[in-house]
Amino acid sequence: MNAPLLRSALAFALPAALILAACTSGQPVPSPIDHETVCNDYEIVATHAKMHGGMRRPVVLTVLADRKVVAQKILTGLASPKAPSTMIPLPDADAEYQIDWAQCAGRLGPYPIEHGVPTIECEAPVYKTEKLITKKGDAASRTIKFVLPPEAGCWLDENAPPPTPPTIN
Repeated sequence: MNAPLLRSALAFALPAALILAACTSGQPVPSPIDHETVCNDYEIVATHAKMHGGMRRPVVLTVLADRKVVAQKILTGLASPKAPSTMIPLPDADAEYQIDWAQCAGRLGPYPIEHGVPTIECEAPVYKTEKLITKKGDAASRTIKFVLPPEAGCWLDENAPPPTPPTIN
């Protein structure tokens, strides 16, 4: 299958999988990702360009049930410590999931804030696999704790202090 057709098939398959999961396991509800890396937005002093301070190498979070993708999200880092947590839709159900953490092999270059987040496609080797057990009606059981990737660096203003790593409780 050629690449455009494969992307189209995948674009349809993931929403279809989410709908199927909703029908069999409870409605998907937004579930937070805690302790995500913060990559502050910044300004290039010479040009006054406001830049998104995303991770140099984004992280791909994949949630699987019985080896089938339930949800997937590409994480580029929060814009500030006060930014709301990134959410990923998970069924409100008693379930056990496999959480795969992967990091893009290539870098995502910095980009101006006014252009919005670019579409990201990357090859991403898994660096950590975990289990998540959820309980129907228990929102806290659907919270996913961010796992720091091998290369957690952010694009940032060269004159700013280095970012602080997330604290894990």
